Amino acid sequence: MATEKQSKFRQVYVAPGESVLSSNILQIICVFSRRAIVACCYNAKGVVTAVQYMAYHTDKPIWDTDFFEYTLATDPVFANKEKISKVFILTDRELLIPEELYNEADSHQWLRHTYFIEPNDSILSQKAADAQAHLVYAVPSNIKELIHINFLQASILPLSYYLVNTPQQANYVVRCCLTGEQAITTLFYQGKILWHKAIEYIRAEDIAYYVRLVCQEHQIEANRLILNCNYLHTSEYVIVNELSQYFAAVRTGDGQKIEGAWLPIITLFQQLIVCG
Repeated sequence: MATEKQSKFRQVYVAPGESVLSSNILQIICVFSRRAIVACCYNAKGVVTAVQYMAYHTDKPIWDTDFFEYTLATDPVFANKEKISKVFILTDRELLIPEELYNEADSHQWLRHTYFIEPNDSILSQKAADAQAHLVYAVPSNIKELIHINFLQASILPLSYYLVNTPQQANYVVRCCLTGEQAITTLFYQGKILWHKAIEYIRAEDIAYYVRLVCQEHQIEANRLILNCNYLHTSEYVIVNELSQYFAAVRTGDGQKIEGAWLPIITLFQQLIVCG
C-alpha cells in the first residue's frame, strides 16, 4: 500500500517500498503555484516514487517570498538540489500567441495590455512547437531569481506548456489543471487549440460556465466535451467529481478513468517528466 499523509497545507504520497528521501531518487520535478510548492520524486525508470505538497494560508499575500525561501532552505526534499531537473510555474497571467503572430516585443506589450503587470514582474516566453505557438507569461522577479539561485541546472517552464504542447486527436476535449483557486484550461476542437485561459473559480460551475460560454460563441456542442483533468492537491478531487455533471466524461490528464484522489496528481507528474 502507498503511504499518504494529508492536510490542507501539507500532504505526502509515497509509493510502496519507497520514501521521500530514498536513495533510489534520480530526479525531482517541482511545480510552483502562487501559494504552494509541489515536489515529485522519480526513480531511474522515470516512475513516480513520492509527491510532496507544501503550501501556506490564504490570509498571506500570493507569492510570499518568505514561504518559498524557507521551504527551499529547510525541507529535506530539497537537500540535493542538483536532482531538480525541471521547475514548472503556474501563472494566471499568460497569453498563447500563434507562431505567425509572435514577436517578442509586441507579445510583451499584449500581455501588459491584457493583465496588470507589476514593475517587479518578469515576462518570459516559451515556444510550444507542437501547438505552433508561444506562451508568454509573467512571474514575480523574486520568485524567478529564487528558482535560478536554488536550481542552477533546472529548466523553467510555464505549467500550461504541458496542456498546450501535446497534440490532441479527439474532436471535443478540454484539458485542465486545478489548484484550490485556479483552473488552467485549454479547449481543443478538431485537434486544434481553440481557447486557453487561467480561470479564477470558487465552485465547479464557475469552470463549466466559462467553457460553455466559449462553446456557445463558437457553436460547439458543449455536452460532447471530454474533460482531461489533473490537480495539485487531493482536495480538488471533490471539484472534479462535481465537474462530471457538466461534461460527457471526466478523466485524468492522460485519459485514464479517475480511480482514487491521488491518480490525477500522479498522472500530472507522469506527463511533466516527458514535457519540455
